[in-house]
Amino acid sequence: MVVEVLALSLPAPASQ
Repeated sequence: MVVEVLALSLPAPASQ
C-alpha cells in the first residue's frame, strides 16, 4: 500500500 512506501521512503533520507 501507499503507507508502506511512505514509511520506507521517509526514514531513508533521515538516516543519511
